[in-house]
Amino acid sequence: MERKTIRVSKNAARSGHRFRMANMVSIICPNCGFRRLIDTSRFTVSDTFIPGQNGYESADYYQKCSRCNEEIGIKKLK
Repeated sequence: MERKTIRVSKNAARSGHRFRMANMVSIICPNCGFRRLIDTSRFTVSDTFIPGQNGYESADYYQKCSRCNEEIGIKKLK
């Protein structure tokens, strides 16, 4: 088997990253206000819950906040 090396120019990698980040928004932790719990599309509408709130058990996703270590429930609305 031959090894093949694929080279990517630095400019191409950076421009793709900027494009991805331009189409993303960050969901904020409702417990501590950490500004980047997860990234989501700017067209997605989500609701967040902390444990004990109505709707926490029926959330679609769960993410642990890296600042306060609370498990946050995320429900995708649209």
